[in-house]
Amino acid sequence: MTHSVSRALVVAFAAGLCLAPTGTALAQPEPAAPQTDLKEPEKLKPRSAEDTQEQEPQFRVRHADVGRYDSARNLFYLSGNIEFQDGETKLYCDEAIYNNDEDTAACGGNIRIVEKETTITGELINADFEAETIRIEGNAKIVSTKKPKPPEDAAEGPRPDKPRVTTVTCDRIDYTYTEGERRALATGHLKVTQEKRTVRAPQADYDREKGVMVLGHGVTIEFADEEMQVTCDKITYQEEDDTAVCTGKVRMFDEETVLTGEKIIVDFEPELATITGSVKIVTTRRSKAEKDKAQDDPEGEPGKRVTTITCDKIDYTYTEGKRRALATGNVKAVQKDRTLYAQKADYDRETGLVVLGDKVTVEAEDGKGRCTKATVHVDEDWVIMEPFDGWTYRKKKSRSESPAAGEPTTTEAAAPPGE
Repeated sequence: MTHSVSRALVVAFAAGLCLAPTGTALAQPEPAAPQTDLKEPEKLKPRSAEDTQEQEPQFRVRHADVGRYDSARNLFYLSGNIEFQDGETKLYCDEAIYNNDEDTAACGGNIRIVEKETTITGELINADFEAETIRIEGNAKIVSTKKPKPPEDAAEGPRPDKPRVTTVTCDRIDYTYTEGERRALATGHLKVTQEKRTVRAPQADYDREKGVMVLGHGVTIEFADEEMQVTCDKITYQEEDDTAVCTGKVRMFDEETVLTGEKIIVDFEPELATITGSVKIVTTRRSKAEKDKAQDDPEGEPGKRVTTITCDKIDYTYTEGKRRALATGNVKAVQKDRTLYAQKADYDRETGLVVLGDKVTVEAEDGKGRCTKATVHVDEDWVIMEPFDGWTYRKKKSRSESPAAGEPTTTEAAAPPGE
């Protein structure tokens, strides 16, 4: 930008505010005292070789009620209903210092950045218009409104067209608004809120173009309608699909159930979580006998019955009143007095029933049996095997029949006739 062109822009704007280029206001009241502790704006990115070449002049200020121009430093001190604009990005505030040479601004007082589908607010802003980067500090907030993804198949029927609102609050936001590269890095006491959930993390990287938000360094999801949480090291959230991929020390839990694995994919719309990699679900509930005992002795210590299922994969529906876990691949269900092996298990959390299928083996202290289907209850001590294919007993030897060293301590006997 040449000096003459820059000077012409300054004079033109000054005339619009009724200012003399020397900084003396003509028939204008003195600017109100600053309401915020504004410092002069800073460059957020160093100028590149291309930036230093002569370019078309830009002047970002579109309006201010009052302005004072320092011609020696080429600074504008603005107050009252200020509006900056750079392309489709508009910035509003109550007071600002604009550096015409550096193309930067420091803003305070009711600040607001407005773009299509997105509004950003905070206490202080440092804007580098040349670098198309804005830093927002102090009670920073992003509110993004997106329409849900339309159905890929018309047979699925219409989906709710209510816009999905995502609110991000944090200590600081570094926002790049370059067309096609819009991105926000949010840090410090980060909280992401949607209609049915809240996510907390130290930081988030939000790619507006792709609709992807990556949260890291220890993340927690809290569900509004459930006493359930998900914790992990990292979450990648897809805005359009409303899904989240959770990795690193993954744990999904509530008061009585804990699910762990290497990865959880949460599909928020159908309220379905898919857990893979070293999967385990542990349910801790009071047995029926202990519940009955507690009624007789309310002050007694309530007993617990633990059921542990390990497998290759679990599809867990967490909708209130419809909670269900479908476990597949190398399923092993362990209770205090038995272990069951199968290829799949359907655990209905509402009824407490676990139904195992496909060549089930049941092992207990006194032997083992096989069946096509087995049903156990997480609260009670029974198991139903159907069709029952027989039972192999383990007969303990008496002390007089103790085996020699290295020999097995039990023997197996065929099931009695008719069993």
